[in-house]
Amino acid sequence: LALTGALDAVEAMSLDARLALRGEQPLDPRIVVIGLDDETLSLLGWPVARSVYAHAVEIAIKHGARAAAFDVLFFESRNEGEEALFAATAKACNCVVFPSQWRQDGADVVVDHPIDVLKNASASRAHVQLDNSTDGVFRAVPQSLTVEGERYPALAVALARVAGEQVAAVDGTAWIARRTNAARGGSLMDIIAAEDALQNHEPAEVDLDTLFKGAIVLFGQTAKSVGDRGAVPYSSDAPLILVHANLLDNLLNDRLTAPPKPGVALALALVIAVMVGLCVTAF
Repeated sequence: LALTGALDAVEAMSLDARLALRGEQPLDPRIVVIGLDDETLSLLGWPVARSVYAHAVEIAIKHGARAAAFDVLFFESRNEGEEALFAATAKACNCVVFPSQWRQDGADVVVDHPIDVLKNASASRAHVQLDNSTDGVFRAVPQSLTVEGERYPALAVALARVAGEQVAAVDGTAWIARRTNAARGGSLMDIIAAEDALQNHEPAEVDLDTLFKGAIVLFGQTAKSVGDRGAVPYSSDAPLILVHANLLDNLLNDRLTAPPKPGVALALALVIAVMVGLCVTAF
């Protein structure tokens, strides 16, 4: 039954139940998420200029970040000068990951890559695919995908390795032991405003040295106005950048989980069926 997918929903229910019993836990403090929230987009517009992203990377690295990745897709050229600046900033530290994305085109699977100047500046290949195929909830990530003989690790896997962590990219899908729907960090505007304050010798609302020292940074959308959100454990509507952040936490701390074995899942299904039957009988 498990091989046919008949028990996938029960397996997912079991994982969610275990996580609910454990309760939310903080992410590894090395992980910093810099969000493109609604306030940032209202001030900077969408899409955000690539020179702004370059400046954000400079700020993170200047204040001690080890590596950074973008859960933002750069498939179209918009301003060659800004893109050259962005690429040069990434190449200077060799620590920034620009991912690719898989999509279905009829019967074919197509891979969309970043524009060449950013693809060539990326410290690693990576993909941003997430898995919600069981019941619409994002709780799993393919750890690597291969196309034309080239392996693309999951964004979190690539980022951890670029940061110097020993993380193996293996085949198969990882089920995330989700920790939380919050993360240490702030908005893109927060860090830009803090750096501007420091340059003007004024007090900054964000301590950038404390935030970024030794950090592994994820940049991604958190705004409700743009999308890139979905159902996750603990929430029916959360920024999907946090799925990558939770996977990164699991990788750094060997917390990856897996669905229960078929026998366990079947037993759980029987227990649930009996409990439902008892409740129906009682009423």
